[in-house]
Amino acid sequence: MRMYPCVSLQIAVGCGVPERQAERQVHVQYSVDFGVSWRYLVLQCLPADPRCGGQVSQPSVFFPAQGWKRAVYPLPDSLADTAVRFRFYQQHSDTQWAVENFYIGPACDGHCGGHGDCLDQRCLCDPGFTGPNCYASTSLKASLKERFDWEGAPGPQWQVLEGGHPCTDCGVLVEGTALYFGGADARQAVTTDLDLRGAKFVEYWARIGSEDNMTMCHRPTCRKEGVLLDYSTDGGVSWTLLHEMDYLKYVSVRRDYIVIPEGALSNATRLRWWQPFHVSSGLATSGPERAQWAVDNILVGGSDINPSTLLDNFDDEGVSHEESWSFYPNAVRTAGFCGNPSFHLYWPNKKQDKTHNILATRELIVQPGYILQFKIVVGCEADSCEDHHSVLLQYRKDARSDSWQLVQSECIPSSVNNVGCSPFMFHESTIYSPVNSSSWTRVTVQLPDHVSSGATQFRWIQKEGAGERHGWGVDHVYIGEACPGMCSGHGYCTSGVVCICDEGHHGDDCSLSSSDLPSSIKDNFESGSVSEESWQLIQGGGVGSGCGQLSPHAHGDSLYFNGCKIRQAVTKPLDLTRASKIMFVLQIGSVSQTDSCNTALDQADTVDRAVLLQYTVNNGVSWHVIAQHQPKDFIKAQRVSYNIPLEARVKGVELRWWQPRHDGAGHDQWALDHVEVVLTRKQNYMMNYARQTGLRHYYSRKRRALPQQHA
Repeated sequence: MRMYPCVSLQIAVGCGVPERQAERQVHVQYSVDFGVSWRYLVLQCLPADPRCGGQVSQPSVFFPAQGWKRAVYPLPDSLADTAVRFRFYQQHSDTQWAVENFYIGPACDGHCGGHGDCLDQRCLCDPGFTGPNCYASTSLKASLKERFDWEGAPGPQWQVLEGGHPCTDCGVLVEGTALYFGGADARQAVTTDLDLRGAKFVEYWARIGSEDNMTMCHRPTCRKEGVLLDYSTDGGVSWTLLHEMDYLKYVSVRRDYIVIPEGALSNATRLRWWQPFHVSSGLATSGPERAQWAVDNILVGGSDINPSTLLDNFDDEGVSHEESWSFYPNAVRTAGFCGNPSFHLYWPNKKQDKTHNILATRELIVQPGYILQFKIVVGCEADSCEDHHSVLLQYRKDARSDSWQLVQSECIPSSVNNVGCSPFMFHESTIYSPVNSSSWTRVTVQLPDHVSSGATQFRWIQKEGAGERHGWGVDHVYIGEACPGMCSGHGYCTSGVVCICDEGHHGDDCSLSSSDLPSSIKDNFESGSVSEESWQLIQGGGVGSGCGQLSPHAHGDSLYFNGCKIRQAVTKPLDLTRASKIMFVLQIGSVSQTDSCNTALDQADTVDRAVLLQYTVNNGVSWHVIAQHQPKDFIKAQRVSYNIPLEARVKGVELRWWQPRHDGAGHDQWALDHVEVVLTRKQNYMMNYARQTGLRHYYSRKRRALPQQHA
């Protein structure tokens, strides 16, 4: 034959998948020896196949399937000036099939992009495609996000889906159903064309067979039972391998994150997941015995330059909440959980399928000085002494890695030398449970510098096994540049780096209170209950006499701490502009080591059983240490007095007594009494006021200028 570089055709076989198993596929073959021997127009080529020179391809065979398919086969140069016969061959003839627009001849430019028929080197484009190369007449989607949570027909994002359907026959990969392939014939999923010119990665979770060798998901035995991911930029005419899923590595669920190569960054790229056909005597045959496989949570997208801000309050109906997040397995968008009337994401924990509950952001640019702010509740009906099934806030800077670290690790006295810790600022790690988040709590985290990168991701994760009592929710997430003063802990940061202040607060940084603040505190706890005027929060303690009288410095009841988890006392916001000292009596344990008042003096973490005195000027976003009180120094009651730091002599300050670690109820108790903030004398107050307002500098400049005025 003369050199005709191309064979193209459209074919339909069976118009559906047959119920009975038989070899009904149609083989497209050619012969150069007048029909004595036949071979596929295109062979099945797999990685490392020595016959294929590194190429990967499916054989030119068509199994029963829904609808019509177009196939274009560029012919090899070896067939030039050779007598060639072509044939369509079907072994069993009880399944009808049809061919149309069969063409052998000179190829059209770009093979019509796979979206048209070639005739005399001109393209007859399919509806919706136009131009000499049959380009899409409308813009294509630039990303794909698929959870496979549908039933029935696949969505428009899939060009071909054969041998698979959403179910859990290979178990749960990430959440709910996955796209499971167990058909006897072709097993493949091909996306529609996507505009990936600005995309960065392909991500998905996959499994081939199973470790426990389930009947519906049995263990693979050889490399040909692996799964291939390839891409095409010419409408499916030619394909390039992107990734081979090794049959040995995917018996347990595995995540792949593949950076899209430059060759795939086209305005019309399609992706294909497929499992090689079983080949017998040179023909592709049905292969029901192949290991079944499944894929879930496919994400194609990203960008080289990531956004530098994320803001989502989950409220706006009709607004896409998908762009900010990669996935949020097992979550539902709802309102009303644990008393939150606005919409939020909620993990009900009703499915006991051993999957994790996760909310993961997309990749973000994070720069030094950024903050992460959100509201969270965990187990509002759970026991507040339980810290099992916590929610961890983590980050990673390389999406190819499966390793995540806590955004903020604990900084307590024993870890003062750890990276990122300061002896002047102690805090817990970014872990949330009914202990610290049993009601909706706003959290503002000043992100440490080591979190910064051009592609940082954050996630909230609750590991498997939590029950309904440990359901949790997240709302009002902001990641970005810090608003003024981090809104002083009294507001939400929003787009434009602007604070939305809580009721009762105003100002650019929400630092101004609408009500007058008390300027001092004086409490000897003799009223029988905690004074609501003085104290904003008491956890793990109450008025009592578990440590006896703190003699000789105090008598009667004290504020006594013997709680199971958090032990702290936080004052109401105070106006300390006129304050001078903070005085109090403190005892940790007792000399007699009673059941109700004891302490461990010889433990490795004894230093963490200290009681810290701290202050905050931003409603608890950050706490600064004034003093540490070690058990060995306070096993007898001591009266102490500290100068209030200059930085704390402002309005809106809260003081906190906090014991970072203890062995729970019945251990490491402590008591506080005679708490008093002492006011300064008026002269010192005026100097302090001048320091705050800058008047001191004004007066000193004026004094220096006076001699010149007399001259």
